[in-house]
Amino acid sequence: MDPVVAARELERLGRVLPAEGWATEPHRLDRVPRLRVFDPDTPRFGDRVGVTDGPGGEPWFVSSTEELVSPVWDLPCAVERIGKLIETFRPLARRLGLAGR
Repeated sequence: MDPVVAARELERLGRVLPAEGWATEPHRLDRVPRLRVFDPDTPRFGDRVGVTDGPGGEPWFVSSTEELVSPVWDLPCAVERIGKLIETFRPLARRLGLAGR
């Protein structure tokens, strides 16, 4: 994936996620653009979203677990799927006493 395209698409995603209550910050992993997405109430838990070639060579958002999230053109789907993924961390954060920090 072209890093310029990836950075542009992650920037677009980073502009819409805060409206749904998610915090974001740009991140680079081995020079590959990523977007760290997390719940402000549990900032130690989150995901690092990237962009990769998906089905048919179309650019897709991808989670740090390499799960394809959605095509980059479908921001509402990406926001929903990323949110569901991050919400799975909330019970663990509460058990560890890390929620609300």
